[in-house]
Amino acid sequence: MSTNIVIIFFHDTSAADKISYLSERNEFMINLLSSISHELRTPLGGIMAQLECALADNHIKLEQKNKYLRPSFNCARLLLYFVNDLVDYVAQRTAQTVKLDIGSVNIRKIVGNIARLFELPAKQKKLELSVEVEAGTDACIMSDPRRIKQVLI
Repeated sequence: MSTNIVIIFFHDTSAADKISYLSERNEFMINLLSSISHELRTPLGGIMAQLECALADNHIKLEQKNKYLRPSFNCARLLLYFVNDLVDYVAQRTAQTVKLDIGSVNIRKIVGNIARLFELPAKQKKLELSVEVEAGTDACIMSDPRRIKQVLI
């Protein structure tokens, strides 16, 4: 009497397949974000340079500068800030690190600068924008100014 033995092995590759898929997707997203952010920087730098030239031009009335050019420059600066954060995020994600630049941060100054970025959009939407920093609040703290701005914006 002859006995045939059949051995069947099952190997679940779903976890490995999912890890591979997520790794490829992550790499694609990093490359996409890096490419987009670098492509945005060049024209944005040109826009800001032209706005700076116009702001320095003595032939343009101060009222026009304050009404049109300064808000445009502030919006371009905000956009550049976001693009730089995106580049920073991609670099840190690729290196799997987080870099903090701890230093003295003047909270009142940062809050004021951020408020100025949003003055025009608030005005266009007929919203009142006010900034209040509680009296007695320390003006300076030790922190990373970029991270503080990220949280506030």
